[in-house]
Amino acid sequence: MKNLLNATLVAVALMMFAVLCAAQQKAANSGLESLLIANEKRVLWDAVVKKEIKVLEDYLADDYLDVSDVGVFDKSATLKLIPDLDVSSYSLSEFKLIRLNKDAAIVTYKAEQHWTIKGKDEPSNVRASSTWVRRGGRWRVVFHQESTLK
Repeated sequence: MKNLLNATLVAVALMMFAVLCAAQQKAANSGLESLLIANEKRVLWDAVVKKEIKVLEDYLADDYLDVSDVGVFDKSATLKLIPDLDVSSYSLSEFKLIRLNKDAAIVTYKAEQHWTIKGKDEPSNVRASSTWVRRGGRWRVVFHQESTLK
């Protein structure tokens, strides 16, 4: 009887430990989700709209790649486009985070944007995703992709 009681107590303790670990992981993911969504808004949207090249240089990884209907651009080409890009309005919604590991995550969302490049009107409604990696203790974007919604 005593062995059964001890085994039951151990099983209950293990289940409680598993629940606590899951709760801690959920809280950590929630914090990361908030951080990366805020970075997405600040770095890939506000900085582009405000043409803050220094912010973009700091947050886009050296091996950054952007893929969209207008082409494929590395970090240098992306930064060169910013002065010719004018965003008149945009809205972001339906954010989701996919955690790949402790140092990598993908942020997905919907974006409605109205913009011109070199005076050519390019309004679009897209599904977007950005891959963020932690390097040197800082989160940086290594990949951004947009697919036009019809």
